[in-house]
Amino acid sequence: LKSTKLAVLVGGSGGIGFGFASNLLGSNCGGGPYTLLLVGRNGEKLDEAKVKLLDLYPNVGSSRIYVFKCDCAQRVECYMLRDHIRATFGKKRGTVQLLVNCAGMFMWDKDVPKGNDPCLYLNDANVNTKKYVLEVLIPLMLPDNYAPLGEQKQTVRSAPQIVLVGSHAGSPTFKEEIE
Repeated sequence: LKSTKLAVLVGGSGGIGFGFASNLLGSNCGGGPYTLLLVGRNGEKLDEAKVKLLDLYPNVGSSRIYVFKCDCAQRVECYMLRDHIRATFGKKRGTVQLLVNCAGMFMWDKDVPKGNDPCLYLNDANVNTKKYVLEVLIPLMLPDNYAPLGEQKQTVRSAPQIVLVGSHAGSPTFKEEIE
């Protein structure tokens, strides 16, 4: 990890998260190169995403793509993610340079498993996931020499970055709501 930055992509096994992963490997955007940690609830999809990325970018090598199965709507699992990052990538502060959180945004009638309260399920996916991920991972993003606002000696390029993504605009349900 000495020559690369760590990017954690929650929801990185598909959709927008996978697109971010692919772009981070395919260019030096964001001051890369990046080592990726794809995080998601489905271990099989994570493994498939890693294989697909390695097929798309054969020169990258598997040592720059990691996966971790985690339901980030569960606070305790976010702490397990934090512990995994510490154990795998070393130091405690300043480890994560980029956090991309693409988890959530389920369709009401399609994605909520039977027997679950749709309101609670969607809240877990779209609110709690982002809350817990930020709560647990921000300390891993702050450098050892972190100083309060106004006293920072970092440049924008060297500062850790957070991207929270969610788009439901393409779903038929959303289109009906706005028409």
